Amino acid sequence: MNNRKKKKSGLARLLELSGQSKGLLIVSSILATVHALLTMAPYILVFCILTELLNGRISNPDIDAWLMWAFAAIIVSVVMLYCSGMASHIAAFNILYGLRCMIADKLGRLPMGYLGSRSSGSLRKIIADDVERIELFIAHSLPDTVRAIVLPLIILGYLFFMDYRLALISLLPLCALLVI
Repeated sequence: MNNRKKKKSGLARLLELSGQSKGLLIVSSILATVHALLTMAPYILVFCILTELLNGRISNPDIDAWLMWAFAAIIVSVVMLYCSGMASHIAAFNILYGLRCMIADKLGRLPMGYLGSRSSGSLRKIIADDVERIELFIAHSLPDTVRAIVLPLIILGYLFFMDYRLALISLLPLCALLVI
């Protein structure tokens, strides 16, 4: 009978290591989601303007107001993207600091024979270079991944809201990719 706990890996391990920075990662993900939502707003507003123009029910002041809303959505979207990036970078640097402290603590408890058989360059590589590569994933890939997942879901949801037939036809290429 194996009583050992299975070691976590991937995102579960990252959240375990993140400690107090977990909240910043969640904030970054939420802000990335808001950014993805707001990037769709100008397209939706232009669609609404075109629909109203084709039906002859809109005037120039109405168009100006809708375009201002689209411009405001773009500005707020960029601010959300910036805030998401800042939150993920702060979390990444806090996590890296914690990892480096854990590694240094672990190295301090290792036997001298183990440390004597390793070069100082290999230890520096672990503490500096290997840990630094984690920053790229946490600070950049995590918000990008959230946006890459959320944006297609938003678009698909909007298509189902507007016309379910168009949404189902849009799913055909995805289904074809899954079959292949």
